[in-house]
Parts: sequence; C-alpha cells; structure tokens
Amino acid sequence: MTLSELRQRVVNRLRGMDVAHSAEAIDDAINMVQRIHIQPVSQVRKTAEYTTTEEDETISFDDLADDVYDIVFVLDKTKSDRGSPVPLLNEDNLYATGVRSVDDQLHLQGIAKNKTLEFHYDKRLTQLGEEPGRVSEPEIPETWHDLYWMGAVSQFIDALERRFRDALREFTREREASGKKRGYRIKPPPWR
Repeated sequence: MTLSELRQRVVNRLRGMDVAHSAEAIDDAINMVQRIHIQPVSQVRKTAEYTTTEEDETISFDDLADDVYDIVFVLDKTKSDRGSPVPLLNEDNLYATGVRSVDDQLHLQGIAKNKTLEFHYDKRLTQLGEEPGRVSEPEIPETWHDLYWMGAVSQFIDALERRFRDALREFTREREASGKKRGYRIKPPPWR
C-alpha cells in the first residue's frame, strides 16, 4: 500500500467527523506511527562488514551504514566464512571483550586490529513521503500496512485506538516470533 493509498484511507475514515486535517498533518501522523510504534519492533534486518583499523576501536553507527537502528548480533569473520560470535556488552561493561553500544557509538573492546566483523542490525525505516530520500511505500511486510492508517486515524479521533493497539500487539508478536530460532526449546530463566 503506497503513501497516497494510506492517506486516502485516513481521509475516508475522518470524513464526516468534525476534525480538521490536511495532507501534511496526515503524513506527519503516518510517519509518527512508524517512528514511535512500528520502528521499535519492525526487525527489518540488514548486514554490514567492518574491518578494524586499530585495537579497541570506537566507531559510529554511520561508519557501518547510514540506516542502523539497533545492533542485533556480531560475527568475527576473520578466520572463517561462518564466523564466530562476538558478545554484545552492556553499556556499563568496560572490561570484557566484545561490542559495547553507547548512544550512536560502538566500542570494539578487546578486538584486535585487522579483524573482519559482520554486523547484523535492524534497519532504521525510511520516512514516507514524495520528497527525495523518502519512500512511497512502507518497508514492513504488506500484510501490516493497515497499522499506518489505523494509527494515524487514532491520532485524530479515539475511534480506532483499541483496534490499532490490538493489531500492533499482533504485529509485535509476529515480528518477535520471526526473530527466534526454530527447533530450539526456549529454557526459562531459573528465577521464574
């Protein structure tokens, strides 16, 4: 579904309501739905390779790619094509070997010079629009495009808020399930 089709669905739902809306306001509402509700769970995955130039290097997300939203996992591909996992560290872990993310910086702690790292990351969704640098169709699977217009309508009136929240919950479940490995039993943590 394209942006103009999403916009038209919002206009159709708001027709007859006493709500002032313009095309710009509708586009802003659609992009806000993407930024606040869809982006955190979208899981549009991409990869980028990076070869370290010094030990204990610090790089920015932009050094990897211009569309990094979140790092999912990292592989060291220096010795084999399969790669060995590199731990993702907590922000306050200053001593272990691995990749530590602070704001938009990646600290490659204890990782030697000339290592080839493959970063698997969630892509930052491109804003919708007709202007250069924007896309006319959402980047998530088409079966979930209705989330955009439902969320945008719920910004103007509360009529679809519950339906939007239910659909968003289903989208979240589906995206989380698609990221889990198949065939493995998930062992609950011992404290449950």
